[in-house]
Amino acid sequence: MVITVRNMGSQRKYNRKISVCERKILRKIYGPTKEANGIWRIKTNKQLDELIKHRNIINYIKTQRLSWFGHINRTPVTCIVKRIHKWKSLTGRPAGRPKSRWEDDVRNDLKKMKLVKWAEQIHNTVLQPAIRIPPQPATPKRQHTSKQEHTTSVVTQ
Repeated sequence: MVITVRNMGSQRKYNRKISVCERKILRKIYGPTKEANGIWRIKTNKQLDELIKHRNIINYIKTQRLSWFGHINRTPVTCIVKRIHKWKSLTGRPAGRPKSRWEDDVRNDLKKMKLVKWAEQIHNTVLQPAIRIPPQPATPKRQHTSKQEHTTSVVTQ
């Protein structure tokens, strides 16, 4: 499931909607659980969380957002992406409560991770391992014993 990472108005509301959608999809993928007495029931949120090893879509979106933020800040000033990111509008923001911006969400994520000196860490690539999702353990490959795989053919031109 790939979701475009963008700023959304009410972050909590959309996070909840995305989480509900993710759990619906996971319930379809993993199917029901058969209990000891023979009754089938749907998996609980806790069981789904254990099955996906606490790697939900919200954390993935935050990881990708922080990764892109680091990429933007490491690029040279002449890069078009950096110039667009640092661009300031000639007009001010409208009166009232300001809408949350993408950079505001990134800075809030950095505060939650307690990364204070992120500006220096971005250029030293210390921040990169901290925001990546840990890799899944590799599954052992089966040994094939067919004779066709052991033979090699030489093609000459």
